[in-house]
Amino acid sequence: MWKQVVGEHWRRLFRGDPDGARCMLPPYQLTESDGDVIIEIDLPFWICPEDVDVKILPESLHLSVRNECRLSRTYWQSRGGEKEGQPWEAVDVDESMWCLEDDVDEAGETVKTLMISLIRPPPTESEISWKKGKRQNNQTKERPGSLVRKGFRFFADDEDEFELEDLLAALCFVEVGSTWVPSKPWEANVPGKWVTEPNQLPASVQQRLKVLLNLRQP
Repeated sequence: MWKQVVGEHWRRLFRGDPDGARCMLPPYQLTESDGDVIIEIDLPFWICPEDVDVKILPESLHLSVRNECRLSRTYWQSRGGEKEGQPWEAVDVDESMWCLEDDVDEAGETVKTLMISLIRPPPTESEISWKKGKRQNNQTKERPGSLVRKGFRFFADDEDEFELEDLLAALCFVEVGSTWVPSKPWEANVPGKWVTEPNQLPASVQQRLKVLLNLRQP
């Protein structure tokens, strides 16, 4: 898995992957709460609203910024999720919105920030009665095969369906000496981070790193 061009920034590991999938740095910052999902994307300062096209649909989000980026993501869906005769919805399209704001990045440079606010629908009558008024969504869903882990990533495209994330992070670390470690959906308030030292890797990634290094020994 050698880089074709030294110094080139990887956006994906496999053909067909969306940008930022698996152990790649996502092109946006996503923050979730019980009521909404906020997506922020840093853009050059010269971008104006006319350069931006955002489509917030019932099942997916699509955006395009002229000469900068394109992004399509599908929301996590509750399987068999019809509630009280109504289709299960991840977002309230009519209440959701986006805006373009002036901002300053970590280097002190002027930038624009595209902010997309996806509003979650309110709890159903059943959820009010039986779930203490808490809407059941990707954050509350139990993971198969686990009694303690709850939560899926908001975008289905970002979910580690085949559990390759830790292995790929270890492999990236072996090849280039650093890797992006994404946050896990069941680990609340633990953000993703760049790692350049092996002892900073999560234990699960360190285990896979050890195996890979052992395989390289003559």
